[in-house]
This record gives sequence, structure tokens and C-alpha cells, in this order.
Amino acid sequence: MPEHEAALDATRDSGASERRRGPDRRHDATAGRRVPRRGMAYWLGVAGRDLAIIVVAVGAIVFAVSRTHPIFANQPSVAEQLTQAVPVVKSVVAPTPRDTSRLAQLVASPQFERDRQAFAADLVKTGRMDQARADSVAYYAVRESYRDGIPPAVVFGVMLTEN
Repeated sequence: MPEHEAALDATRDSGASERRRGPDRRHDATAGRRVPRRGMAYWLGVAGRDLAIIVVAVGAIVFAVSRTHPIFANQPSVAEQLTQAVPVVKSVVAPTPRDTSRLAQLVASPQFERDRQAFAADLVKTGRMDQARADSVAYYAVRESYRDGIPPAVVFGVMLTEN
């Protein structure tokens, strides 16, 4: 065996014997890089952060729900509300010209009002919506059925089938 190989073997043997004489670190829970030690302060920080996120999210939801007001059909326009609240606005905001289209004439007819009321009453009888929502849905459903020349009863039947 050449000299440099013999010296290499001697170095290997001395390093191996030193490792064998030292304590086995697998039994020592604190040694090593693979097992991070996380104390109670770490877990309290994580729980506090998560709790803060939950509180902020719930607060944002409550704030949004309390500030949101649904817009219902057949409510006065913004210009009409302004003229009622501040009479000076009347001089600035021009009145809306009257709608004289065929659809406006159909909506103004007494038959339209009877069909709308019957449609709303039928919607309430289904038990799926209250009177205010039924009035809104009935207005638009009957208006569109008149516009397309379809009987309102057919629209009602389709609504019941599809829902």
C-alpha cells in the first residue's frame, strides 16, 4: 500500500474513533438544526395574530352590513330625493320629461295594475317571499311580459318551474 493511502486511512480511523467516543446527539433533544424549539411565547404570538385577523374581519363585515342599505325598485330617483330634501335644487335639476312610449302606456293601463297585483299575490302565496319583494318582482315580470306579448301567467309558471 502506498504511503499516502496509509496516511489517509490513519486520518479516517482517528476521526471515526473520535466520533465514537463523543455523545450520540440523536438522544439529545436540544442538539441539531432540524428541530426548531418553539416556546409558549411563539404559540401565543401565532394565536394572537390569528385572533386579531378574525376580529378585524368580523368587524369589517359588521361595519359593511350596518352601512349597506338595499336599493328597492320603485323608489324615487336621487334627483327627486334631493328636491324633496333641499328645495333649492329644483331650480338646478330639470324635471324628467314624461315617458310617452308604448311600454309606458301599457304600464299606465288599469289592466297592468290588476295583473301586477294578482302576480304579487300569487308570489306571496308561494311562501317564498314577502309582500314588498313580491311587488317589486311582479312589476318587472308583468312589465316584461307585456313588452314581449307573453301572458303574465306563463311568466309566473316559468318562475315557479325554474326556482
